[in-house]
Amino acid sequence: MAIPNQRRPGGLAPVRRASTVDLITEALKEAIMNGQLRPGSALRETELSQQLNVSRGPLREALQRLCTEGIAVSRGRRGLAVASMEASDIVEVHFLRKDIALKAIARLHTVDDDIYDQALDSLRQLLHRMNGAVDDEHARQLGDSYHVFHQTLTDLAGSQRLSRFMRTLLVETRLCTYTVYTDYKIHSSLVEEHEDIWKALRRKNFNEVEQLLESHFQNEIEHLTGEPEEDEQLEHSVPHKPQPLDPIDIAW
Repeated sequence: MAIPNQRRPGGLAPVRRASTVDLITEALKEAIMNGQLRPGSALRETELSQQLNVSRGPLREALQRLCTEGIAVSRGRRGLAVASMEASDIVEVHFLRKDIALKAIARLHTVDDDIYDQALDSLRQLLHRMNGAVDDEHARQLGDSYHVFHQTLTDLAGSQRLSRFMRTLLVETRLCTYTVYTDYKIHSSLVEEHEDIWKALRRKNFNEVEQLLESHFQNEIEHLTGEPEEDEQLEHSVPHKPQPLDPIDIAW
């Protein structure tokens, strides 16, 4: 896994390998995204270091990163835990996602046509996966494709900062879902909403894209804080207790 660094004048951008801390951080985020670590789950250094097969030093640094991003919280003497989301957090997370998405859209008129077309094709493929997930009643595939859609759209703007913020907010979005529902649930109307967004992007009607995104995020808040209709939802059962994590393969 290579992470681009700052470009040197007159040369290529140097590339550094992902550090052990980077790998641990991503492994913990993935465990949160897939429900292995639920909201409120204790993050005990001894257990996690044994499960991930890493030393406690880089693990401690990775946990501190999660705290800085708001994905983990300190419980005083009881140690760290995965964050839980209140109704106010759900609203704030989606408002912030909207703001970042709109800032990304505002930059799209400067994107190279070839890059823009490649991103459109990637988004179209994600829509195909989302449709297939609804047909197969596969909630996690729908949710994962939905998240990648929004990350891809943000990345298209070419801002590492906006992309980084969106990655964190998408983890918090999954935490919102796990906090509200016992199992993973997602509404199938997402597909139609995102097909409309893609069509507006294809036309490069960015004003319409902004309006559709604002409507989408408001709908998300209402689904998570209100009483969604059951027949619109797909559901995926997840363990209700923390599950052991897989060891990290650190190859250099």
